[in-house]
This record gives sequence, C-alpha cells and structure tokens, in this order.
Amino acid sequence: MPLLDPSQRLKLSINPAIINKNEREASFVTGFENVEPTLADFAENLDRGFAFSSQLSGRRRKTSFSCSGILTVDFDGQRSIVDVLDDPSSGRTPPFSTPRQDIPPTTSASG
Repeated sequence: MPLLDPSQRLKLSINPAIINKNEREASFVTGFENVEPTLADFAENLDRGFAFSSQLSGRRRKTSFSCSGILTVDFDGQRSIVDVLDDPSSGRTPPFSTPRQDIPPTTSASG
C-alpha cells in the first residue's frame, strides 16, 4: 500500500523565483504562490530547485499561515536522507525519492 495516494493534492506554496538556495537573491517573504500539486508535481518542482512553504494569506510570515499539507525537515548538512533511511528508528521511507547524483543509492533491508 502506498504511503500517499498519488492523486492526492498537497496544500503548499511555491516560489519559482527562489531557486537552489536563492541563487537569484529573491525575497523570502514575497513571491509564494498557493498551489495544490500532486506528489509527482511537487517532486518536479523540487527537482527544479523551487522554494516551497505552507499556504499563505499574504506575505510569508507567521500571521499569514493558512494551512499546510506537508511536513518537511531541513537537514542543513547535519544528516543526509541516506542517514535517515538507514536509521532503524525511522521505520518508514519517504513516499517519493528523487535520485540525485550527489546522494548515493540506498539498498533496502529486504534485498
């Protein structure tokens, strides 16, 4: 059974002006667009390097929080996704995985 229905829509916002750790030096408070992508669409936006956040009712700040259909963790170089997947306490794998050249492939415990 999949962890998430592939047709389910996620509530979040995307800022296409902030790419790969803000290479364009765009604003972190404006430019976020509320969207409801499928998991595949969200993964595609991540592959493009777009910033994402919760859905907002204005500028990006605490008082503008509207809702969020996702939970994320920012590792900041302390742990990698490989570390998380290998950690027995995680108990689950992410619902999707985007292969990247800088992350070595993992093997499952079942083979």
